[in-house]
Amino acid sequence: MSLVVDGVVARGAFSRVVSISIEPGRPVGLVGPNGSGKSTTLRAIAGLDRLASGTISLDGSVLDGADAFVPAELRGVGVVFQTMRLFPHLTALDNVAFGLRCAGASRHDARGQARRLLTSVGADHVADRRPATLSGGEAQRVALARALAPSPRVLLLDEPFASVDADSRPALRALLRSLVVGSGICSVIVSHDRADISDLTDVVVDLGSAG
Repeated sequence: MSLVVDGVVARGAFSRVVSISIEPGRPVGLVGPNGSGKSTTLRAIAGLDRLASGTISLDGSVLDGADAFVPAELRGVGVVFQTMRLFPHLTALDNVAFGLRCAGASRHDARGQARRLLTSVGADHVADRRPATLSGGEAQRVALARALAPSPRVLLLDEPFASVDADSRPALRALLRSLVVGSGICSVIVSHDRADISDLTDVVVDLGSAG
């Protein structure tokens, strides 16, 4: 299985040609300054925006092309946004369980799986807390568990260290490495700083300057 993006991403007046291939268990780092198209590329892979032209395919099946478009909820893509977007009215546990409940799991089963995922990302101690009470590192771990809950084929991480303090970054890097390197997931990690992802992947695509 591989994820291939070969086309033009666009948002507003901005457009850029992007050509990348992502293999399972071998993360691709997407780097470049603000405005270079990193997040726009992630939005296209997630199905939140359409390509201006070209194709996105997963394991040979077209997700986005001239004659095909698979909506975001059917792509099997998990996303951790830069702002994380946790539901403020739900506990960490119920944030993680949300996608499982939407997929038809019972409340009991969804919460059991959510608790196991929180434990796997080192965040079981915040299960009953709400997002406003979490540190940046804790919230990032909860967001990661939520993205992994539906067993996605593709995992997209947009600036995963942006809200994490310097002391917490090494542990989060080690966690991400254990989850995605050598796994069956195609993953893309966006960063404006190559150093942030240097120990996560040796496959780096530099989108260069803005414009």
